[in-house]
Amino acid sequence: MRFLKTIPHHSLSIQLYAWNQKYILKYESGLLEQTYKIPEFEISGEESIEKLAVATHFIQTIEKRFEEMWKDLQKMIEEA
Repeated sequence: MRFLKTIPHHSLSIQLYAWNQKYILKYESGLLEQTYKIPEFEISGEESIEKLAVATHFIQTIEKRFEEMWKDLQKMIEEA
């Protein structure tokens, strides 16, 4: 896997990688991480994927999912 760049965002860490003819977007928030694999032929290049990576609707969905993941993690810890 080859690191391409960090995509700036005010609240999330976003990294872009290339591997096996796919772009890999990795979002991190604290202890949690979400990864999305996009085939290279589905997108027109790094510039396009950067725009999509920080698109408002997509970021809102990712942040909501992080909230749900955090709740799940807390519940799991409490039940341990």
